[in-house]
Amino acid sequence: MKTSPIEAFTNNLTDVSALDDSSFFELYPWHFNQFSIDLKKEILNNLTKLSDDQFKVYLEDIKYNIKETFAYDPIAPSIIDYWLKKFDLDENDFPFLFDENVTELTNAVYNKNDLKTAKTKLVRKIQLEFYWYASFLEANKMLEFIDILLIEQNRPDKQIIDQNILIKEILDQISNNQQIIVQNSPAVQKIEPKSYFLIKDGKTRHNKAKSLFDKLILNNYINKSCRANFINAFTGTKPKEKVNWIGFKGDLKSFLKYCNSEKLFSDNTNIWVIATEVFTFNEVNFTPKQIKDTKITKNDYSIKVLVKSIF
Repeated sequence: MKTSPIEAFTNNLTDVSALDDSSFFELYPWHFNQFSIDLKKEILNNLTKLSDDQFKVYLEDIKYNIKETFAYDPIAPSIIDYWLKKFDLDENDFPFLFDENVTELTNAVYNKNDLKTAKTKLVRKIQLEFYWYASFLEANKMLEFIDILLIEQNRPDKQIIDQNILIKEILDQISNNQQIIVQNSPAVQKIEPKSYFLIKDGKTRHNKAKSLFDKLILNNYINKSCRANFINAFTGTKPKEKVNWIGFKGDLKSFLKYCNSEKLFSDNTNIWVIATEVFTFNEVNFTPKQIKDTKITKNDYSIKVLVKSIF
């Protein structure tokens, strides 16, 4: 049976197993936003399909489910209070992308073998608490969205309001509120998203990038025309245009997976996020989740050999 948007929202935002294979830094914010977007789409679709009374009941039911799932005592200390005190942070700046002490912990994958035991415990603690906190934030934003709709439903002049205009007003209001928050965030002002990979070892970096490019061309994974963009993207420079992957999406996943496991990059975190900045798949953009969750193909082993051959 297909999972409803409200079930997907509550189930996924309370399921911390996403941290088993990815760092919090890799998951935030897209992992949390995607379920909100789907739920909002369903809500706005029902706005035009249900009667006023049915829609109010529907909204109250959604609201009840969210409150039951994300029970939170506003008087109690913040779930991230320990980190606020430890690193002298302002809660309004969450997830603190500008603080190196924080990102060192939120960037790591806690079950990696190269993490020392003491650090593993810190990584696990901060990422669990940040995950829960991010889920609470997402739940609260959804409750605000529902409250806006309930207010609009109770307006005495509602019957003369065009539904499409109402939907646009609500979406614009949410967009503007979020834009203000983002623009005022020191994290956004100080940090730009990384749009490239960086092969380790400066002396052999360009040769390795060229070798990777030649082998991918030989196996029909990319086109010759993207040579300069590919080499830039793997030597620490943002490419002018994204590299178009023409093989299977699972092949791209295998390629990045083995580049990462062979420790080809100087920074092996956020590979799925960076991949969305570097590659397109048959001229179409994709999300970190789409590439991370795609199934590998029968070419997995040969791609592993391809990557290992440049060492």
